[in-house]
Amino acid sequence: VATLTSGEITTSPVLSLDGTQVAFVESNGSASVLHVLKWLDSNGTVGAPVTPTAVTSTVGCTAPCMVSLEYDSSHGTTLSSPFYDYQVDDALYVGNDNGELFRITGIFGGTPAVATTNGWSATGVAVAAAAVKMTGAILDFNSGNIFVGGSDGKLYAVLSTNAATQHSIAVGSGNADGGGIVDAPDIDGFNGTVLAYAAANAT
Repeated sequence: VATLTSGEITTSPVLSLDGTQVAFVESNGSASVLHVLKWLDSNGTVGAPVTPTAVTSTVGCTAPCMVSLEYDSSHGTTLSSPFYDYQVDDALYVGNDNGELFRITGIFGGTPAVATTNGWSATGVAVAAAAVKMTGAILDFNSGNIFVGGSDGKLYAVLSTNAATQHSIAVGSGNADGGGIVDAPDIDGFNGTVLAYAAANAT
């Protein structure tokens, strides 16, 4: 499934509700690609894998087929697994290694594209400082906020319906001794609570 030179998949994938498709991120440190794969379990083996057919949409294509959308041509993605919105629309959220967050629409039921409305940008929305590695993002359906951690030790909130509305709080020190947030936060939407983790806390 790799399309980048020295491309690797370092974060977790996400499945469509019926399990017939999987979305995941490939990166080589200087670019990031979202893949949406309609897979076929009877094709290929570990020793002799099958290359899926390249398409622009998995809707109506014959498995195995795959969409490859390069959403960032300048930065890698090391920590951020894609978060898919199963409730509201066919979109997902993913960060990169440069403090930016992306919203990508048309994942499993359309043509994947980087969102450019409601404050979202084709080049990503700046959430943290440059060179900050973003964790996986989590959407709180009650508040509409997307919560995402940064390697700078801060927890960020971005309003999904207006990406210009942002807030942050220091959780970790941001130092190299474990002061960054490197895992996606947890959300207790019922109680309005967010949990974020860092090995060295902020002063």
